[in-house]
Order: sequence, then C-alpha cells, then structure tokens
Amino acid sequence: MSDLKKLFRATKLKELRLAPANTMEDPIIQRSKYSIALTQGKKHPIHQEVETYEHLKSKYEDFGIKAKLPTCEDVKTNIIIGDVVTRFKATHYERDSQSSLNKQKFNFYNFPVKELNAEGVKKSSLFQDVKTVSYNLAEINEKFPYILEALKTPEYKKKFREYCLKNYPEKMKYKNFSVNNFKLELETFINKTMISEIDQIPENVRGFGGLTYSINGRLSTDANGVKHKHVIPSRMILNNNYMSLGFVSENVITGYTPKSKYGSKNVLKLTPTIFESFESSGSLDTARFKTSDASLYKPVKQNIVKAKAEKAQENENAAKETDAPTADVSVKSRILDAIKK
Repeated sequence: MSDLKKLFRATKLKELRLAPANTMEDPIIQRSKYSIALTQGKKHPIHQEVETYEHLKSKYEDFGIKAKLPTCEDVKTNIIIGDVVTRFKATHYERDSQSSLNKQKFNFYNFPVKELNAEGVKKSSLFQDVKTVSYNLAEINEKFPYILEALKTPEYKKKFREYCLKNYPEKMKYKNFSVNNFKLELETFINKTMISEIDQIPENVRGFGGLTYSINGRLSTDANGVKHKHVIPSRMILNNNYMSLGFVSENVITGYTPKSKYGSKNVLKLTPTIFESFESSGSLDTARFKTSDASLYKPVKQNIVKAKAEKAQENENAAKETDAPTADVSVKSRILDAIKK
C-alpha cells in the first residue's frame, strides 16, 4: 500500500466545512448572521463523491445516477461526478479521479501541496504538476480586496505581528513595525496563510450536485454517500445558495416556537427552482443558472393548500346553487313575455 493510500484510507472527503458561529472569527468570508453554519470552500463546491458497497448493489444498482456504478466485492468504490445531469443528457463519471482527488483531499485537510525550504518554494514531490502562484500587493488588492480589509482587523494584525516576530526577529528589533517597512513580508504572509490553496490547484474534477435523485425520498445520494430515507442532500454553490435534489434553493432561516416543552428552534426553508444547466467563468467567480419554477412543498403546506382549495370549491358550488333558481326564473319570464307578445 502506498503512503498516499495509507494516509487517506481512514479519511473521508467532506464537501461542507463548519463555519465559525461568530462572523468576526473569520472576517475573510462574508456571511449573513442568519446564514447556516456550513460553508463550501470559496464560492463553489469541489465535486460530488458517491460511495458504493457490494451489499447495496442488488438493491440500488443505479444509485440515483443514469449509469450503473462499478463495484468490487466487499470493497468501497468512490465515483466522482464530473458533469451535470439534465433532462437532455446523462452524466459521465470517473472512478477514483486519481491525483486530482488526492489534491482535493490535501486541500481539505490543510496538508501542504507545496514545500518551503531554504531555497524557496518548490513543488511537492507528490504533485509534480502543481504550479506555485504568488501575488504581489497590487494583484492581491485587485483580486482579493477582502483580504486587505481583513488585515485591518485586530485579529489579523496580531497574527501578522506574531508571524514577523517568528520569522523576522532581527528586522522587528531594528525597524518600526508598519506596512511600509514590511511590504515584502506582508506579501509572503498573505500568500502563505490567507490565499486559498484551491486557487493554486488545477481543477480536473468538477461535479457539483448534478445527479438524478429520487425526489420522493425513497433513495437519496448526498455528500456523505447513499441513504435510504427522506433527506434533502444539499451543498453550497454561491453565497447563501445551496444545491438540493437538483434544485437551487435560497437559504432562509425563520424562527418559530412550538409547544413550550420543546422550546424554540430554527427552521431552514427552501425556495426551490429546477436546476437545468450551469455556466461559469474560468475563475468560477461568476455563474449563470438556467432555472424554472419547481413545486416542492412540505406535507403541512400541501394540507393547507388542499384545505383552502376545498373551501373555495364549496363556496363556488354554493354560489352556483343560489344562482341556478335565479337563472330559471329569468328564462321563464322571457318565455312568458314572448308568449304575451
């Protein structure tokens, strides 16, 4: 078994990260105070991973995908979805995804994909095709303006000062600590600690929830594998938007208070639209969605709508019954008038 397999044999790639409860704990990523405490990387999901097992093969051969998944006896198989399933085409998938999946795992677990030694930054021996990217302050101000804003906060000022004390003690001793005196050090600090590694890793796998799900809840394939129950698998796409069952749903949290013994809780309500296609720029900073309205309601809402419809129908029938005698009278009077003439 290779070192890479040993490293990840007991790990599992997660698509959603825990976000700090306090927004000020991470001022780089802007969040609404009502947003759910889960976030997906920078602005886009990484990929869709489906796990299959031999004992599930006879039950769920399709796993919600328009293609049968290969499985080995008693061996877990990872399937990486690299395209969106639409009503016009089925998706292609690649198995294991080779080095690209490993790069994504390294990124998620904060393992370095590049090495820093006395000669400077060099490529990791595991990933020969990783290109090292370094930005100067002008480029950082243009591409990542939120980073410079975050550096104005006391938390990151303290981090930068500690970084300089650790790495440049002699300069800190003889120079006044200011941005003008530590410009090069600031560039190094930002590139090393604040710019996401995902910008520096080639994106060879780009699946993002485009699976054909069983909408009735019989079978759902979520980010953590196949589940046989009523669940809504979802992942963050853009700011406060989540992919759910092939739908794009806005994240709206409202509070309600049920019976006192249960206390109060928050409810995540989904306003879904059917997800048909996805287009994005090369940098994935902008995205366009082709969508149409969906009819996905909770059973409680369905009952309310049904009750309203039944009541409206009763009122309509009652109105028709009262109108019928009036109509008969008017017809009879017209006939009598015609006879009299």
